[in-house]
Order: sequence, then structure tokens, then C-alpha cells
Amino acid sequence: MDRDPSRIRAMSTGSEGGSMAINPGRSLISDLVAADTIEAERRRDPDRWRRCLVREDALAADIVARVWGISPPLLWQILAVSLIAQRLQDGEPTPKNAADPLREPLELMIDEEWRTRSRASRSPS
Repeated sequence: MDRDPSRIRAMSTGSEGGSMAINPGRSLISDLVAADTIEAERRRDPDRWRRCLVREDALAADIVARVWGISPPLLWQILAVSLIAQRLQDGEPTPKNAADPLREPLELMIDEEWRTRSRASRSPS
């Protein structure tokens, strides 16, 4: 990812296809994450949900709560919201309820990423 400030400004203001404006009150880190999110979405990176490089989406959070409830660990829920948000942004189907057949394959994807992150956080440095 190019970290040139003028490129970040161009991406965030839409002159490179982005739509997220950089807010002078936010930190540089927030601006870089926003730029990375815009770039990942522009490229249609199929794994951007794994890095949480998706726009916030209240509908995605509602779908996750409806399909999986609020009992899974927080990181699992964050990954689930990221995956559902990506699918909404990409026009892909999302599960409607807990009985939806789409639930299981998505749950397996989330479980795999969650286990990978959990193992990495437990491994010695």
C-alpha cells in the first residue's frame, strides 16, 4: 500500500474512486486504515474482512445478531460483522436467520479465521 499523503488524500476525497473523507481530527493511523479500506474495497479483495478492512455497516451488525446472537466471543463477532459487511458491500447474499443454509459455510470461514488468530495470540513471541 502506498503511504504517500497526497495519494491518501486523493483516495479519501474520491479523486481515485474513494468516498471516505479524511477528517483532520482523526489520527494519521485512522487515515491510513481508511485509505487501506478504500483501496481493498476498490480492488474487491475477497479477504478484506479478515483484516477488518470494510466500512462500518449497521445492517451487518443486525444480521450477525439475528443469525448468531451475541454469545460468541467479541473477536468472533467482529470477524462475523466484517464478513457480512463485505458481502453486503459486494452485493453477495447474506443469511436471513439462524436456519438459513448460508449460515454454516460462513460460520466455518469465521471459525477458521478466529482459530488462526487465537493460536497466533497464544504462541510465544
